[in-house]
Amino acid sequence: MLETLDFSLRKLSNFNRIGVCYSGGVDSHVLLHLLSRKLLTTKNLYALHVNHGISAQSDKWKKHSEKICRDLDIKFTSFDLNLSKKRNINENYLREARYKAIASWSKPGDILCTAHHKDDQVETILFRILRGTGINGLRGIPYKRESSGVVFLRPLIRFSKKEIIKYASLNNLEWVEDESNENTSISRNFIRKELLPLVRRKWPKYRDALEHISSHARDSSNLLDQLADEDIEKCVASSFNELSIANISLLSKLRISNMLYRWLTLQSMEGVTYSLIKEIQENLLWTKDDSDPIITFGSKSKVKSVQLRKFNNILFLLPTSSGCYIKNYSPIVWDLNEPLNLPTGLLKAYESTGEGLSLLSSQNKVEVRFREGGERCRPIGRNKSQTLKRLLQEYSVPPWKRSRLPLIYVNGRLAAVADLWVCGKFSTKKKYKGISFKWKDNLFNKHDLRR
Repeated sequence: MLETLDFSLRKLSNFNRIGVCYSGGVDSHVLLHLLSRKLLTTKNLYALHVNHGISAQSDKWKKHSEKICRDLDIKFTSFDLNLSKKRNINENYLREARYKAIASWSKPGDILCTAHHKDDQVETILFRILRGTGINGLRGIPYKRESSGVVFLRPLIRFSKKEIIKYASLNNLEWVEDESNENTSISRNFIRKELLPLVRRKWPKYRDALEHISSHARDSSNLLDQLADEDIEKCVASSFNELSIANISLLSKLRISNMLYRWLTLQSMEGVTYSLIKEIQENLLWTKDDSDPIITFGSKSKVKSVQLRKFNNILFLLPTSSGCYIKNYSPIVWDLNEPLNLPTGLLKAYESTGEGLSLLSSQNKVEVRFREGGERCRPIGRNKSQTLKRLLQEYSVPPWKRSRLPLIYVNGRLAAVADLWVCGKFSTKKKYKGISFKWKDNLFNKHDLRR
């Protein structure tokens, strides 16, 4: 019985706000009603309604939902998407738009509750099987998950639709019916309306069978994750977004696939598929470095997509924008006394002894620029100058970092390259005071990649 549902109230009370994804349908209404009765207080309970604007009844559903929340003394928030004029809208588009809107409400310390139930679980597993899922897809809908810092909870996942309807009837709840639920051109509706009745006639205990598969899949997947975590630990280079290809090569092909999948999904990347893992192994890992292969995946938006590259036998996971050149950037006059925020990171100057830029040079006009091509420098200890391009290659600076480095000029002449080296004529002498630099690239500060 739903009345006996344990909402883990002690754990829920640890969150600042509790958001319920509330459509006005029977599932979300039952969840909202239950929480309003079970929680000690509703002051931090919010109903979050998404108005897609597609159905002619959309505004009516919104008004109904708002009234229900007033009656229950629950705060109501609506997200009006106005998708009626959009073309080529499918199930995935609507789901992503809905989750994006709801997730935008959440702040650190909040939790979002959705009304997924046991029947949704069964339909999801069957849907994924028919699409050709792997073992992770067979796990089904988790009771709790976290994605990009947003925490989701499914309190009704262990209860059936029949139990939800019974609770709604006993408590005289009023709910809206979305006419699109009858549209069998929608995959999930087809499974629910057409396929499952046939399955039920032949295999009445199909729910138990699919739940059994799901349980075993979760156990197997957890074991694979544990193995992958051990392999990742052995392969991580200087940061989590770098893997040693030499260490990867010590693993079996199956363990490499398992480890790569885990490594990418741990970083909350979208679009991680086993076909992608196969492409990484065939077209990236074992190719020559000088071919500089790149695999890009994730969001179609260049800002949010990511890429895999290799350099010096290291596999890197990077934002797609990592290799972008800084164009039309005017030189900045820098007095060296304050940190300098640049499009690609933070540059600082500090006093040093026997190294760095000479104090005499620092008293002249100091500017910061970015590469334009053709720059030359003679690092300390060299007899002649070389092109910056050749020096960066020699110092094993990855290609995507080269255009991001700040170049420090004195009176219009290149004097230093970030914190890598100072050009000979501008360097301080031994035992003399000088100015050294510290450069921190912000490549990962603006992205979701885990470090």
